[in-house]
Amino acid sequence: MKYTFVFGFRNREVERVQRCFDSLREQDFKDFEAVLIDFGSDEATSLEVARVCSNYSFARYFYNEVRGLPWNRSYALNTGVRLAKGEYIIFSDVDLIYTRNFLSDADRSVRPDISLYGEYTHLPENFSAWSEINSLDVTTLKGFGRNAKGGLHFIQKARLEQIGSYDEHYCFWGVEDRDLSLRLKKIGVTEVWIEQQKPVYHQWHPVTSDFYNSGFPLQWWEDMNIYFEQNKSNLVRNPGGWGRLLEKSDRPSLNEDHAVTEISLQCKDSIFDEHGKTQVIGTVYSALNDLSLGQRVKFVFKRTKNNNPLDRIITRDLLSRKIVHSTDWQRLKVQFDKYMRRLNHFIPDEDLKYIFWKIQTTDKRFDCHYSEDENFMKWTFALRKNQGML
Repeated sequence: MKYTFVFGFRNREVERVQRCFDSLREQDFKDFEAVLIDFGSDEATSLEVARVCSNYSFARYFYNEVRGLPWNRSYALNTGVRLAKGEYIIFSDVDLIYTRNFLSDADRSVRPDISLYGEYTHLPENFSAWSEINSLDVTTLKGFGRNAKGGLHFIQKARLEQIGSYDEHYCFWGVEDRDLSLRLKKIGVTEVWIEQQKPVYHQWHPVTSDFYNSGFPLQWWEDMNIYFEQNKSNLVRNPGGWGRLLEKSDRPSLNEDHAVTEISLQCKDSIFDEHGKTQVIGTVYSALNDLSLGQRVKFVFKRTKNNNPLDRIITRDLLSRKIVHSTDWQRLKVQFDKYMRRLNHFIPDEDLKYIFWKIQTTDKRFDCHYSEDENFMKWTFALRKNQGML
């Protein structure tokens, strides 16, 4: 087989997958498969997307039992690479819709010594003319240009194996493609962009960024970029292995047969509590260091309306005096949040997310499951038998 499309997925609308796979089914070049890695979707979504995938003879669906772990695009795509049958990998996205001759056109440019990238064109919000997509006037639509390398990327599988594929230290999105591109160049791979005759379309979704409700921990972007700079000379990554497909038996934090001790995290409701982070970290590690195999500990933080005092300050002192327009409110609040945090003030609802994210991603002794709702944030930890497996 020549090509494997690799998709990472978690709790997205399955209609996106269906539209994407419908466009793959119509390709005039047929020597390919599609591997979709479900990176820990909830049960209802996983059942639905598995059913959708079963309708396509070229598609294979795999569930990775990583519920409660941070979204990790590198890990999800690496798992697809491991399972791929194709000589070449096409890193893709379920948001993309391909015109019928996309793969046959791209195939003319594919070689072992190049990274082949593709551009795509954004469909507008509320677009619904799916049956007319091949006759759209693309001059009225916005293209993403050649800034995003991760959305559509052809690369020989052997080249990825040579350098350990994507670095799985990178969580969320945004740095892993830059890192992979740099390392591929170091082994002599040249970057080329497809000269597409017809566009690839990107289905609209809200922008995930630092200014909006992304769910990302504080300082994740800074941490990822520092790691990138520190490791530029390190060609081969993931020395403990990569792309592992986990089962529930690999996740002791999910084992309901293991006893669990619950610890309530009490945080002072003050932005001037400069010792709050130190106290929380000490409490957490005191409990973690006492864990034995077959035990679990659950840390629970109860959200209240007063957990983020910045809301009160800004609302009272700024909005009530009409210093800013309401459309500027969210951006101002984010910037003010950042400013206060740089002074080491403790904002429980957000700082806890960062503290536990750092523990999850740097302390390989523990398996952790995170969940949250409007009332609670919960982290359940257990010791791993194989402490280097993630």
